[in-house]
This record gives sequence, C-alpha cells and structure tokens, in this order.
Amino acid sequence: MYKLLIADDEQLEREAIRFIIHQNFPDIFEIFEAANGREALTIAFSVKPDLIFFDIKMPGVNGLQAAAQIGKGLPECRIIIVTAYHYFNYAQEALSLGVDEYITKPAPSETVVATVQRVITAIETKRVKGRTDEEKERRLQQITQYFEDNLLVLIAYGEIEEKEIEEYLDILNSNYQAFLSVVTSVFCQHVPGEIVADAEKRILNKRLVDWLKSYFQKIGYHAFIRSIGQEIYILLLFDESPDEYQFRLKGIQLFTELNKSLSDELQITLSIGIGRVNNSVHDIYQTFSEAKRALHYETEPGSIVCFGDIQKSNRKTIYPLNKETSLYQCISRGDRLGAEHLLEDLLEWTLDNYSHLEVYRQKVYELLLALLCETYTTTHLTEFDISTEELSRSINLLDKREDIHLFAKDYLLKKITEINTIKASRADALLTIAINYMEINYQNDLSLEEVASFIQISPFYLSKIFKKEMGENFIDYLTHIRILKAKEFLANPLLTIKDICHQVGYNDPNYFARVFKKNCGLTPTEYQAKYSC
Repeated sequence: MYKLLIADDEQLEREAIRFIIHQNFPDIFEIFEAANGREALTIAFSVKPDLIFFDIKMPGVNGLQAAAQIGKGLPECRIIIVTAYHYFNYAQEALSLGVDEYITKPAPSETVVATVQRVITAIETKRVKGRTDEEKERRLQQITQYFEDNLLVLIAYGEIEEKEIEEYLDILNSNYQAFLSVVTSVFCQHVPGEIVADAEKRILNKRLVDWLKSYFQKIGYHAFIRSIGQEIYILLLFDESPDEYQFRLKGIQLFTELNKSLSDELQITLSIGIGRVNNSVHDIYQTFSEAKRALHYETEPGSIVCFGDIQKSNRKTIYPLNKETSLYQCISRGDRLGAEHLLEDLLEWTLDNYSHLEVYRQKVYELLLALLCETYTTTHLTEFDISTEELSRSINLLDKREDIHLFAKDYLLKKITEINTIKASRADALLTIAINYMEINYQNDLSLEEVASFIQISPFYLSKIFKKEMGENFIDYLTHIRILKAKEFLANPLLTIKDICHQVGYNDPNYFARVFKKNCGLTPTEYQAKYSC
C-alpha cells in the first residue's frame, strides 16, 4: 500500500482526486488531505507519503515552496503539481524543482489515472533496483566475511604461506603497512568463578565477535575477527609503519578502553594477549603464537599482556604477581596505607629490572593502566574514571625516575580517594531509598530482607551501612519510625490503642504497649490521655 497526500485549498478538488483514486486504484492508497501548504508540510513530514498532489496556488506556503522543502527533506517522495493551465511560468519552475509530473485542472480522470500509474511504475522500479543493490551488497559482505574468517583460521593453524596471505589481502583490498595480532578469552562478570559450558561459550563468543566488529568499525580501525575454539583472534591492520614501543603502548590503551566499553554494555571482560607488531605478513603466524602465550601468561581475569613484556631475556627476577593481586584488593576496599606499601614494592621491583628511563616510565604506565582496569572490573563502580588520556599525558612529561615514582604514588592515592568517595555517595543514596521505603511501608510486616530486595542489595550490606551511617541497626530505626507515627495517631482521642497498634505495624497491642513505654517512658494510654487534643 502507498501513502498519498492531496494538498489543495479547494475541498471539491480534493474530493474529486480522492474519488478518482478510489475508483481506479482500490485498496492501493492510504489517503491524507491538507487544505494549505503549511498543513501539507506538517502532514508530509509526519506520515512520509510516497506521492503528493500539490496545488500551486494555496494560501500561505504555496505548492512550489512546499515542494521545494519536501524535495530536501523527503527526496524519495514523488510530487505531482496540479493547477490551472495559464500558470505556464509556474510549470517551468516546478520542473526545475524536480517535480515528477505536472497536470492542469480541471484534469480529466484518465489524465489523473495515467499520471498516477506512471508515478507508481517509477516508484516500483526504484524499489526493485534498491532491493537488488541491497542484495548484491549483502552477498558481497558475506563473501568478504568468508575470506576474512578463512584467512584467520589458516593463519591461526599455520596452514598458509606468505604468498597466499598476500593474495587474500589483495582480494580483500587490504593494503596496510602494519599488523597487530591479538588473542582474547572471555570472563563473564555476572557469573564470577562459574565454569561456562563449551556450547554457551561458543554462543557468547559469536555475540562478542559481532560486538567487537561493530566497536572497531565505530572507532575507525580495520580488523579481522574470528572465534576459533575457545578464543577470539583479532588481526588489526594499520596504515602507519610499525614502532614496537609505540604500538605496545597503543595496544594497552586501545584494549583498556575496549574492556571498559564491553563491561558497560555486556558485563563482559576480556583477558587479552598482544603479540609483537610487524610490517609484513611473514611473521603473522608467529605473532599470533606470541599473543596466545601472552594471553595465558596471566591467570587474572581481564588482564592485558604484551608479549614483549614477558620475554625472559628482558627480566632479571620473577615479577611479584602476588603483590599486584594484593594491591588490587587494597584499592577495591579503599585501603590507602596497604596500597601505598604494595605499590612501593612494585615500583622498586620495576626500577630494579627496567632501569632505562623510557622503559621504566612505560612499565609504570602499564602498571597503573592495569590497576585502573582491574579496579573498574572488580568494583563495578561505573562512576569510576579510568580515562587514560590524562594519565598518558602527565606521565610522559616526567623525565626523572624519582618524579615518576612520586607521581605513581600520588595518582594511585587520588584514585583510592575517588573510589571511597563514590562508595560513600552510593551508600548515602541507597540509605535514603531504604529510609523512604520504610517510612512509606512501616505499617506492614517489614523486614531487612524486604527492604534490601527492593533496592537490590544484600541484607548484609544494608545492615552494615545502616549501622555505620545511622548509628543504630535496622530494627531500632524501624521502631523509631513507628513510635513517631504512633505519637501522631495518639494525639487523636477518637482512635483506639488497638487501631493505632495495627496502623503502625504491630499485631499485638500488649507488645506495642511495652515497646512504646520503653521508648517514651509512658504507656500508649497514658500518652494519649496526656497529649491528645
């Protein structure tokens, strides 16, 4: 069905065209009407018609002015100008605006029918061509995807020669200067410690591959991505010539930001291994092997490891991974003193093993990046800022090891303060919601578990923040609310003690009387006699 708009200031003309359309094109058009140009524009941009009959001479916005605006805003819409035969100059202007047809009125029905039929034919021809073009594009994308997927599988298993890789890239029109190989595996935040079945992992990986393709396309990177076995292989292609140090830095930053976006959108975190960058296809298989070794070097979920950082020839002693893990835990719980001591140990180890200024600066940067990423993942504090631009800019301005050392400590302590502030703000917000809920529902059989369920936190945590922020436990605070409400009701001499007892959430009047006297020093009866109006 097509949408048709008839715009004419004469009702008889609109009715005449409507009658002709109904008689000759039954059940084909959904018809709308407008009595002036401004109304026609409003309706057109609302319903997006396929075809418009415009009368040139209409009050306010005339037909040609309206047609010009429609042509800009709704280029797919077809326009037929209808007017008196003596407006020849208008006809010329209409044609210059790209109007499809021009007929004079009063137009014979056969003229209207023939004109509408030509327009319908033109619309259908364009639609068929559009569907054909879309089908061709879809098939081309399928073929391209097949070649990309097949290429990654062959590279991953080492079953393709250098010349064949170049032929694949030529077919895919992928002429790039540098390649970065990455292997990843999934860690699901919402099922910590839970083993994911192979079938579920494959489904999850497929969903993740689609997300990664969309993500890299959005940020302007060309990447081949394929799930192979339990892992996801990524080949990033770059236009610039490779520099190992800069590419390692770029890889850490790129995948730190990727993990943040992935965690926000899908509650998934990737563990990531990054191989060495190279400027030819000769060593791509080798660099994927390196990326896989880097991936399995760290057991911590969400880790990002570059192969260049774990080569044994670059290390004098084994990295104290246990201290880094303890440091994550100190940061998460806001332990400034413990975090400061552990960071001091890690910085000393880094300086002992990477004394060159540039390398030391890079290692400290990578450590701080890893700490930020892990903290964001484990604390689930979406407000926590893990922006890397300021960190990168600030640390690269430092040209002394002692300045880098002090900067790292100061930066980490500021981040811990930020975490503690966010946690305190969250606790205040949650407590406000809990108290509001209690003040509304105090007359019910209210429990700690019910309130915790309402605000989606554990009863243990709610009890903890109640005690810490209010100085009393949940039951004592609920009793406080009920006693205050009971005092308000007791001021009314017409209410009975039994009625008031039930209105404030107690089932037993005797128990209510004991609680009230314990808190107020008077029984409910004594209080009502003394303070009621």
